Amino acid sequence: MAAGFILPVAGPFLQTRLRDQTLHWSLLPLSRAIESVAPSSARAKVSRFAPLDLRLMQRQQHIVDGLLRLAPYYDDALHRQAYETAVAERDTGTARALAGAAALRAALDAYARHQPRDHDGRPPHIGPDITDHLAPISRAMIRPCRVDALLRVLPHDPAQKARTDAS
Repeated sequence: MAAGFILPVAGPFLQTRLRDQTLHWSLLPLSRAIESVAPSSARAKVSRFAPLDLRLMQRQQHIVDGLLRLAPYYDDALHRQAYETAVAERDTGTARALAGAAALRAALDAYARHQPRDHDGRPPHIGPDITDHLAPISRAMIRPCRVDALLRVLPHDPAQKARTDAS
């Protein structure tokens, strides 16, 4: 009889806990990749013994803050090209994740070189193609060889594009 009272209460809690823990761990590669982007403010120290929802919220906020700082370096055309190339060989979910990881890797490289993209007077932003799929993109970053292989087939450097078009 006790199980009849405990299971309906504990079941949803355990399900939510497992989902949040999985999401927290899956966002780790993206969080580490964005570490190189200087934070706009100091991060609050949250103990690893803090509640999981607080740690998850902090990790998500750290990633979103990093994406805001990467926006001037992000190339949406590269993301579209990467998606079109990847979807020819993989399913749409995997292609979306690989394209997002490739576009973010290129943005991180441009950030490291201090070379922002020209956005034709529009405010730079990273759209929902990236922000709505952070966990799959983060999981795609675990395998950098796939992301590098995709970037190698795409001419994402404007000077490289000009050289390729002139040939």
